[in-house]
Amino acid sequence: MSIEAFFETISEDPRITTAHVSIYLAMLSEFQNDPNDMYLVNRTRIMQLAKVNARSTYDKVMNDLADFGYIKYYPAFGRNSKIKFNKL
Repeated sequence: MSIEAFFETISEDPRITTAHVSIYLAMLSEFQNDPNDMYLVNRTRIMQLAKVNARSTYDKVMNDLADFGYIKYYPAFGRNSKIKFNKL
């Protein structure tokens, strides 16, 4: 999970929007020093970092990132869903 690999990959992916970039980078920022493969995601914190105000946007982007192969996403009804970054 490197920022360089992410930008190289998205440069050829027309589906990626600024919201996708913002949320992915917010998650990288939160987890860059954590050695775990699986991460608990605090939705509120990621939305604040990514400057995303609508939960519907956050939900759509997280599902898109999973569908597009950037992350594995395990949503939870609470605020702490789980993610795993895929190798890019």
